[in-house]
Amino acid sequence: MKRKIRIASRVLSASAAGAALFMIALAQSPAAKGQVKKPGQRLPGVYVPQPKIYKTFSEEFFLTPGEGMELKFHMAKGAVMVYAWKADGKLGFEMHGQPDKLPSKDYYDSYKLDDKVGTDSFYGSFTSPKTGIHGWYFVNNGSKAINFRLMAAGFFDAAKLFAGGDPEEMPVEDAK
Repeated sequence: MKRKIRIASRVLSASAAGAALFMIALAQSPAAKGQVKKPGQRLPGVYVPQPKIYKTFSEEFFLTPGEGMELKFHMAKGAVMVYAWKADGKLGFEMHGQPDKLPSKDYYDSYKLDDKVGTDSFYGSFTSPKTGIHGWYFVNNGSKAINFRLMAAGFFDAAKLFAGGDPEEMPVEDAK
């Protein structure tokens, strides 16, 4: 059976990804939350160790009517990623994840669901609640083929495409 998903690889610019990560860190900073302390004073809060180098990902996909696919990133608990995707038509989607250690065979956490009406774009940030794979299921419920691009930057170590056969490793790059 011929595969219908077309993939064209491009890497998200490191400066754009870095700027997005900086904005998230700034928004979560104690000063942004009104917790101004004296110079040199330790600030309260939860510290989640992150790898020293964040990764970037950018791919273009093509879905025919009725076709679906999943794209998931492996992330440690507390790891952060920023993402955006844009399509030339409305896609149904669910953002969800599965921990590495499943409590049951079919267990997953659903974070955002829009599988009825769909949308042509979505963006945000995500903090992994558990070590595992987290990402999206996309489906083309329309009558025309849809192209879309997904970009992400953050602290993930792998990306996999699930599109009917065995999972396919997708390229993730160190920020430059």
